[in-house]
Formats: sequence, structure tokens, C-alpha cells
Amino acid sequence: MRAAVPQYVPESEIARTPPGHRFGLYFRGWTDDWRLAGHDKQKALEKVADDGARWRGALVALVERQKAMAARLGDDAFATVARSTAPFVTGMGYEHPLENGFAFLNPYGLPCLPGSSIKGVLRNAAEALVLSGEACGFDMLDVWQLFGFDGNAAFLKDHEQLRHAFPEPSRLAAWLKQVLPDDFRKKGLDEPPAFLAALPENKALRRSLFNMGALSFWDAFTQGNLTVEIMTPHHSGYLQQNGTPHDSEKPNPIPFLAVAPGARFHFFVQRIGDAGDCDWRTVLDQCFAHAFDWLGFGAKTSVGYGALAVMNDVAAAEGDGAAGDDATSSSFSYGPVDEWLKSAIGEISSQPGVTEDQAWLGKALAERWQQIEDEELKASTLARIRAYWEEKGVWNHPSGRSAKKAKAIYDGGSGS
Repeated sequence: MRAAVPQYVPESEIARTPPGHRFGLYFRGWTDDWRLAGHDKQKALEKVADDGARWRGALVALVERQKAMAARLGDDAFATVARSTAPFVTGMGYEHPLENGFAFLNPYGLPCLPGSSIKGVLRNAAEALVLSGEACGFDMLDVWQLFGFDGNAAFLKDHEQLRHAFPEPSRLAAWLKQVLPDDFRKKGLDEPPAFLAALPENKALRRSLFNMGALSFWDAFTQGNLTVEIMTPHHSGYLQQNGTPHDSEKPNPIPFLAVAPGARFHFFVQRIGDAGDCDWRTVLDQCFAHAFDWLGFGAKTSVGYGALAVMNDVAAAEGDGAAGDDATSSSFSYGPVDEWLKSAIGEISSQPGVTEDQAWLGKALAERWQQIEDEELKASTLARIRAYWEEKGVWNHPSGRSAKKAKAIYDGGSGS
């Protein structure tokens, strides 16, 4: 099998590209006469999934950059960490020669769960909590304030559920003043009772309402191994050709790409607007808990895919006491990297005349980093240091003797 690329592109170079590129542009699933290798689909996907360890460093670096950005946002950021307890798949609707796609973030070519998908799952969780009466400290108006208005939500077409969601319609008045178009305002729909009465049948009204929401959801990079899963429809003649189902139909195995159980997910949420009167962090805690317990993330959740659990829950189930390093948290205490940096920066900046910024950008920190023996900790720590330098705009152009020597150490030089 070969990839649909010019002959001057060597196979050895294709093998070195990230999995997303080998799944897309450099997909090696074609015969010499440019037909899809139908009987070798699984082998073609296994070539995409065979070397996840090579790109683990890049995934770690991306997550460390997110952590650094979130830490600088302070109270405007929320984070939690989870681990998959079942295979995870997303982006199956994307076009691909094998019919089932997968979501990779370009240009990195690394698997990710898009922030828009995370927002959709958590919005569904928030709505479910309100409608079931299990929401603590927030109502449906808070959901709209945080997540934005979703005109396609099923409960909007049900009068009974709307009454349950808004037991005190008067709270809607201020929100309607902000988002309701003038055309509907002139019809008297700016009054909460009239608005709620018209919403189920008035499709134009549902489509006209828009507010962005106070929360922004970042993409989550899946830190785990890619694998090949197989689904086997047994009744294609019945499902696709209007035939009669029977036990002698030939099964049709269809391979597709997935992330194996045990993958780590770092979720980050940023407050970018007015969150209203509710405690938005508490709302997110409840939504994530409900999503982990009942909904799942990604595709095929109805058949068990995409099940996640917070790291503490996984550790308790597996008896793994060491998993606390990455336990769920909204205060950005993430374990080894943070502890190492906190200790090193604290000791260096405690010296007379040395500020915290100078400690980050100086040779002393680089020399301490150089002595780290754990390669994974060393790579993760460098990613965090580099993110700080890049934010200051000095990674490519360090200023000052100490910073230049530190950069030489980070680049692999002696720094002398």
C-alpha cells in the first residue's frame, strides 16, 4: 500500500510525520493502480496508530503550554483532569477514504477533542441538571448566561419543560432586553410569560436569539495511544436496502481509528464575559460530574465509547495512589512540574536583588533544569519555561548575558 503523494516523497519521511498527517494527506491505503485497499483497511489504520510514543512529547508540550496560559488567567480559568475508561473516538463524520474520520488538530496532526464538542456536552449536562431538579445554585437562565442560547435544544419545544425550567419567569426580563430583536419586542414578546408561551411554536423566534455565553472552552488534547476498533453491522441489507432481517446475513467488519482506554484529558475553561449571579466554577463542577457519569464525550457514546472519570475516581478504582499528581483541580496545582518550578523559582528569587521574572529568565534556573534526571519531567518543565519566555517575547531573542547563557543550555549548549 502507498500514499497518494509524488514519488520524490520518501516513505521513510512519511513514517516520521504525526498520526493526523498519516491519516489524512499521507494516508497509506492505496494500491499501485490507485484503488482503495479494501481488504487491508485495518492494516492501513494500524500504520497510523503504531507509534504514539513518538509524539507523546509534543502532546505534553501542548498541554504544558495550556497550563501556563491558564495559570496566568488566575480566577478567570477553570481546569480539571480526567482519564478515559473506554475507547474514545471523535470526528467520525469527517470525510475520509475509509468513510469514518477522526479529529486531529492541524498543523500539529495530533488527536484532540474540539472545544466546541466539550461545550455541547457540558451544555447538555447543565440543561439535564436543571430540568431534573438536580442543579444546585443555578437555573436555566444561568445556563444561557454561561453557555449561550441554543435554539435547537429539545426542551424549548415543550411547554411543560419550559415551565419547569423557569418557575420564576420574571428573571428573564433583563436577559430579554439584551438579546431579543426589535421585531419581536414590538409584538410584546419582551414580557417573560408571553416569550415562554411563544417559544415552543415560534421557530423564527428561537433562531433569532443569540448570546455568546460567558465561557470559552479550549480544545482538549488526548494523551494516550491510538488504536484500531472494529464495528460489525450484521443487517446491512435490512438497514440500507429495505430487506428483511435474518440470521444468515453476512457481517460487515468496519475498522475505525480510536484512542485506547487510559488516555488523559486536560480540560480548560476560560471566563470571557459576565457570568451573572451564579458561581460558574460550581456549575462546571456539577456539569463535568454529570457528563462523566451519564453522557460521555465524543462519538458513539450510546454504545459505551467516550466514558471518562476524574483522575481521583480512576485512582480509587484501580488502587493507584500515585494518580493524585494530576487529580482534578481548579487551582492549577498539577504536580511534579509545578512543584519543581515553585521550589526552584522560590529559591532563586529569594536571593538579594533577584526578582521572580529574573529567576524565570536567568541562567540559574537553566542550570537546575539541566540536572533533572527524569526525561519526561525535564521535557515538561522545559515546555513550561519556554511558554513563559515566549509570552515575554524573548525565546528567540534573549536579552542580557544570563538569559543568553540560559538559552544556550536549553538549546543543548554548555552555557559557558
